[in-house]
Order: sequence, then C-alpha cells, then structure tokens
Amino acid sequence: MKTMKGLFLAVAVGLAGVFGAGVLAGCASTQASAPVALNFSESDFVEIGSDLASTLVSDAAFATLGNGKRKVVAIGHIEKPATLNIDTDRITRKITQKMKNSGKFILTSAISANGARDSMTRDVRKLRDDDEVNQETIAQKETILAPNYSLAGKITQNVVRMSDGSAYSEYVFALFVTDLTTGLVFWEDEKVVKKAAQRVKVAF
Repeated sequence: MKTMKGLFLAVAVGLAGVFGAGVLAGCASTQASAPVALNFSESDFVEIGSDLASTLVSDAAFATLGNGKRKVVAIGHIEKPATLNIDTDRITRKITQKMKNSGKFILTSAISANGARDSMTRDVRKLRDDDEVNQETIAQKETILAPNYSLAGKITQNVVRMSDGSAYSEYVFALFVTDLTTGLVFWEDEKVVKKAAQRVKVAF
C-alpha cells in the first residue's frame, strides 16, 4: 500500500514538473517588441538634399535665373515632431549648397524664420557711434538685402507595421519655395525615406 502511494506521488510530481516546464517554456517564448527607428547617416542627408535640390534648380519657374540674376533665399520654418531627432539644418544646408552652386540663388544669413543665422551682419552696424572704429568701413544703412524667396517645409514620420510583425518607419521630407513678394509657392516636392525598424525583444 505504501508502495502504491509512493508510485502515485512520484507520477504526480513528474506530471507537475512536465506541465510546469511547459508553462515556463511558453512564457519564455512570449516576447514583446517595439520598433526603434534607425538613425540617419550623412549619406542619407546628402541623398535627400541632392534629390530635392535637383528638382528645385531645374524647375521651369526658375529657368530665367542665372547669368548674374541670383535671387536671395532665406530659410523659413522646417516643422517636425518634437520627438523626431533630426537636425533640420543638415537637410537645408545640403539643399542650399546646390542652390548656390546652380548660380541662380544666394542664401542670406542675416534673415531667417528663427532669427539671423549670423548676427554679425547687424552687430557690426552697432559700431556706428564707436569713435575707435573707422566709420567709412562700416556698412551704410539700407544695404541688407531682403530675401526674394523662402525655403520652408515639414518632416513627418509614420511607423508602418506589417502583418508578419515587422515594422518600418516612413519619413516624408516635404519642402517648398515661396515668392515673398506675392506669397505664391513657386516650387514644392517631397522625398520619402523608409527605414527598417530594429526590434527590441523582451522575454516574459
């Protein structure tokens, strides 16, 4: 009788061990994952800026520019979500570099949507009453050129989840050029960049 009880006890313990191991194995195989967007590299910024600038400088709206007829461009607002860690200056620099190289545009650093990019243009004018500075070397009034155009835009991000559980981030870089005399948009284009998301897995 004691032998039978011992046998039943051994079987019960064994089954409990098997089921317990199965439950634990099931828990270990259950994983949560969250998409983490990859960072943009310098080559990404070069490609985005080059593609957008190419369509800009070749647009028919600016066909008559060049041959000494450069137009002044100021940087306007480049909107983006606060959570999006992208330096918008890196994008605009790539675009304005190609704009300047086209011979059709020149960039002003004295005026922009976020204030002067270089304050020295106005700082030197504050020396007009300084007796220690040769006044003939200081720029006269009404010499700062107002911009003809502004370059502005918006960057958005959308996380796309696939049926197989994978995900990728879709970034849209939409920019446009506004004629500041008329308020008309002379050019606009967008560049879509897809980044495969890394998946961070946490076992339960």
